Amino acid sequence: MPVVSVTRDSLFKELGKTFTQEEFADFCFEFGIELDDVIIENQDGNDVTIYKIDPKLSENHVITVKEETKQIRPFIVSAVLKNIVFNEDRFQSFIDLQDKLHQNICRRRTLVAIGTHDLDTLTPPFTYEALKPEDIKFIPLNQTKEMNANELMEFYENDLKLKHFLHIIRDSPVYPVIYDSKRVVLSLPPIINGDHSKITLNTKNVFIECTATDITKAKIVLDTIIAMFSQYCEEPFSAHSVEVIHSDGITKTTFPRTPIQRKEKKEKEKQSKNKTLNHELNLSLSQTNSFRYPSSLGGYRRRG
Repeated sequence: MPVVSVTRDSLFKELGKTFTQEEFADFCFEFGIELDDVIIENQDGNDVTIYKIDPKLSENHVITVKEETKQIRPFIVSAVLKNIVFNEDRFQSFIDLQDKLHQNICRRRTLVAIGTHDLDTLTPPFTYEALKPEDIKFIPLNQTKEMNANELMEFYENDLKLKHFLHIIRDSPVYPVIYDSKRVVLSLPPIINGDHSKITLNTKNVFIECTATDITKAKIVLDTIIAMFSQYCEEPFSAHSVEVIHSDGITKTTFPRTPIQRKEKKEKEKQSKNKTLNHELNLSLSQTNSFRYPSSLGGYRRRG
């Protein structure tokens, strides 16, 4: 993806705010882009600062959710850990953390199921769908034979670990499944991932997806994985966002939420509450210094 060049002063004018170089780099990262380089050019005898901005971080990190998922497992959140460095201990800890989360906050995968994948083996964007089990075909993790979802359920009936999770979706007319743009199956949540995208010690870019019946728990699980393992990325404690396009085709949500997004969300919630209270009490909360208690509460008195 090409790098975009823009003069710093013109950009700041459009934004209505000035930044230090470090502040602007952080600002870019919050929106999934990167300040790639800063150069000084002489234009008409004047030195002009040029920012080179690379939008590559947000490229194709999108999941489109299909309407049918509402029947079985309606929510999904996702993120990417880029340029992560695994060794044997880190890799085993990564697997162990997912197991512990599945047993605890995920309530044995009933509330949330975690899938982690080698992003470099996949072709974004992704779709989250719900299909008839006979229509879902892939090679499960650590297997060599392709099977459909019905065959898969029979195959794992005697598996010491996975047999305990089959009941979660077995009686549903549709099963949840995640595909990349080439119709490669990432996972059949909450049962098993596909073998195609399995992570190894050599994996550099990890795609994390959490499907759920409880969106709040899903966000907590995603944030926990990022908090624990983003420290091993080339840029420590960084995570790349994935945009989820909801089944209505209009609503979009980005995960994980950045500090700016959280701040904007809280501000909107605050404004909404203020409007409601203003309407119900017929007063302006922006003028709290002149707020007066009614006489029924002991007479009027100034607060401020």
